[in-house]
Amino acid sequence: MPSPQRCTERSIQELLIEEWIPKLAINAGAALDAKTQAVYKALWLEGLGDLSPDVLRTAFVKTLRECAFWPVKVADIRKHIDHAEETALVLEADHAWQTALDYRRRYWRADLTGQRASYAPKLPERIEQSMHAAGVCVDYEDSDQLHVWCKKRFIEYFLAWTEMEKDGKLLLPEGELREMLMALGQAKALPR
Repeated sequence: MPSPQRCTERSIQELLIEEWIPKLAINAGAALDAKTQAVYKALWLEGLGDLSPDVLRTAFVKTLRECAFWPVKVADIRKHIDHAEETALVLEADHAWQTALDYRRRYWRADLTGQRASYAPKLPERIEQSMHAAGVCVDYEDSDQLHVWCKKRFIEYFLAWTEMEKDGKLLLPEGELREMLMALGQAKALPR
């Protein structure tokens, strides 16, 4: 049974969709009858039902400003949300890079290869794995190697981690190796 808050959110979504279907149609020079509006309402509720009312309202406003053609597809509306999420993810990756650089500056020592200072705090796993994969804690003769190439690799790994979380699976192709790794992971997993 859905929670009362979810029911209220769903009814707000319905009201928003009912309000914005004719607005977007008229903006593009189309008039819709009640039956057509009902079809779009059902389609948009299915395609946009996972969005909060605030996010949905913002996406509709951006679509109104940029979309000149009717019919407006669910993808036309969602692209504004996807763009905002991508921008937020890039900002998050850049912040994580700054955290990695700060960590390297404070706790990494060239004389303790592969080790961090004993008083170093634990980093989030995502940042730590990205640091190791990109080679952040390697002694570079040229600082450009660290600040350009290492940063590029760090951000690639950081973003790949996000994709892996989103997909909820390994980034390996189907096959025997993937199956072996999944079986090994299940065998070594801690009991719940």
